[in-house]
Order: sequence, then structure tokens, then C-alpha cells
Amino acid sequence: MNRVVASAPGKVILFGEHAVVYGEPAIAAAIRRRVYVSVEEIATDRIEIESRNLKIRESMRLEKCTRGELEGVSAELKPLWHLCHKMLELHGHPLKHGLRVEIRSEIPESAGLGSSAALATALALALKEIFSVDMSPNDIWNIAFESEKIVHGRPSGIDNTLSLHGGVILYRKGSMKRIRLGQTIPLVVGDTGVSRSTGKMVARVRMLREKYPDVIEEVIRAIGRLSLLSVQALVDGDLEKLGDLMNINQGLLEALGVSSPEISMLVNAARKAGALGAKLTGAGGGGCIIALPAKNAINNVVESIKRVGRDAFLAEIEFEGARIESGGAHG
Repeated sequence: MNRVVASAPGKVILFGEHAVVYGEPAIAAAIRRRVYVSVEEIATDRIEIESRNLKIRESMRLEKCTRGELEGVSAELKPLWHLCHKMLELHGHPLKHGLRVEIRSEIPESAGLGSSAALATALALALKEIFSVDMSPNDIWNIAFESEKIVHGRPSGIDNTLSLHGGVILYRKGSMKRIRLGQTIPLVVGDTGVSRSTGKMVARVRMLREKYPDVIEEVIRAIGRLSLLSVQALVDGDLEKLGDLMNINQGLLEALGVSSPEISMLVNAARKAGALGAKLTGAGGGGCIIALPAKNAINNVVESIKRVGRDAFLAEIEFEGARIESGGAHG
């Protein structure tokens, strides 16, 4: 029986969240925390999916999943069942064996770090190998993006792009440009411990934009301009400028109503401990912040955030995207 393990990295948004939904540019980076998906052929007529982190296990007959009859599955695993259904359609003929899917994640869920996109991308890659389906990277992106729509409603596409390719990108809907860093950028990720829904936060901004279009459009455009300003700072390795731009970006996100008291606590703790800049990352409303510490203040920033949040860690930028860890044609 074949067994394939694939993985994909999470991400942080450095600049441009929410504005990117309306066509403005954003800067985002993959981080060295991954979701691992194991897919193994088993001697049954069923597909089993187990998430160790969520402590959920579900099973479904192959023929039912092939037909796309997904009633009764949990909300947490529905995107994965949908992805399995689509991959079975691409496979095109009945499987001789069932499948066991096991998920292990280093990325906190519902924290703005791209866990669902990393999971969908890793699962798509693992199933591609198991089924020996001819798929381009763009095909994997598309099928993972369809899964993301179930989670987030109207995702930007940033998470899928970084999970697939890694690195640091300037992203605008429909296009992506890689950014070469002038020096290592130290980032501390702080977790508020408060889960939130990306879809709800995106809807909140949309309603505010509909209510006050002239004002909110200006805020959205200003966030987009910050993203473009940050590109040169990243290329030059100008940490002080990056910190200033992060702080301005946080103020604009507060104006959009997507910050929270917990986020503010972590941001303020990071700045007091020696961060050059700090802001929420992702949809807001909870989830995580990122802080850019001065080089001699990394440990202080980590410990300061831990005292007021659930967790904090130094995040290394990951320059490799989704990959096969073992099994399949590559191992």
C-alpha cells in the first residue's frame, strides 16, 4: 500500500491585509511552520480523515465522496472532503483501495497564519502523488483555493500562493512578484489566543465601506501605498523604515475596525520591549500579531508578548513552499 507525506508552510501578512481584497497590493511571507498531511492507501472502501490538532476523525464511503454527497460532515473537515471529492473527479476511475488521511499541524488554527490554506495545499499535493494525476502547480493552487472558499468565503489568494511557493511576495489579485530581501528580517509572531473568522472580518470591512465609501476607500488606498513603500525597505534591509510602516499600517487597520483589545495589548507590549514596529497579521479581530524587533531585543519582545498573550515565537521566513516529505514519485 502506498503512503505519501506532503507539507506546506503557513504565512504572515506583512502589509496590506483587507486592502488586498479590493485590488490593492499586499506583502506576505511564508514562515517555517508547516502542516503535514499523510495519505495512505488502506484495504477498505472508505476514506478516513483524522486531524490530531482538532481531535476530529471522520469516515465516508468512497462512492459517496466520489459523488460529492458531503452531508453530515463537520464544518471543520468539510473543505477537505470537498477537496477529496474534486481530486477523485480528476482521478477519473474507481479506486482499488480506500484512503487514510492524517493531519498534523505546527500552525495554530484560526490565528491568521494560513493554516487552512497550508492544509488544503498539502492535501492536494499528497493526493496528486497517490493518484498519479498530472497537475501543474497552478492546478494545485486552484483546487486548494476552491477549498479555501468554503472556509473564508472570499479569500484573497495570498495564503494559497505562499503555501505553494514559499518566500516573500508582492501580491495583487491575479499577479505575484517575488521580493529578494536585503538582509534577514527577524519577525516575532504573537498569538492572542482569540480565534476569529476571516469571513466575518472581511464582511465587517465591506459593510463599513458601503456605509462610508469615501472615507474607507481612502484608508484602503493608503494601506496599498504602504505595501509599495515597504518593498524598497525590504530590498534595502531598512528595518527602521519597515517598523515605521508597520506601525502606520496598524493604525489604518484600527480605523477599519479589525483590531481588538487583545491585539492592542500584544502590539503595545512588543513596542515597549524594543520592537521597531508591530501590527496585527491576517484578518484581525483576534489571531496573531507580528513584531519587528531590534536585533538586540528579540528575546525581550518574545517574552513580553508571552506575558500578555497565549504564545510568541521567532518566525523564520520559509523560502520553500509545498513539498513531498516522503513517498510518491519523489521518495
